[in-house]
Amino acid sequence: MRGFYAGLLAGIFGGTTLIITLIVAEIIRTGYVTIVQDFMKPDVLRDYLIYMVGYMAIFGSISGIFYTIFYNRIPGKGVKKGIVFGCIIGLLSNIWMGFRHYLIGLFTGTESYFISSFALIWGFEMWFVYGLVLEPIYKRLNL
Repeated sequence: MRGFYAGLLAGIFGGTTLIITLIVAEIIRTGYVTIVQDFMKPDVLRDYLIYMVGYMAIFGSISGIFYTIFYNRIPGKGVKKGIVFGCIIGLLSNIWMGFRHYLIGLFTGTESYFISSFALIWGFEMWFVYGLVLEPIYKRLNL
């Protein structure tokens, strides 16, 4: 259960980091006025919070269980162990996301390579933060 709860909390951190990154990227892309008018509407922000933080809470807790199972096999010590695990999960999820966007483009005739490249960057950042926070939380929980 320790890995489950550590993964859940680390997933919330990772999802929140992704939302902050998306807001900053949107501010850089369009300017502050547009972000306030479009992105910061309560329903849009709520949907992002539910989707991103909820996604990371679910998959973070599942990954936390795998973290417990493979804990002794993950290279590194301390925070490095969590970062390595987060990067491995990030790599696997990015391979899936890239393949998914390729299939979407294949069946719909639209090019989603641009979206796929951003998904790779954001996904890797999200899982890196997940791994960065996972090990300290995992060590602190005594269940």
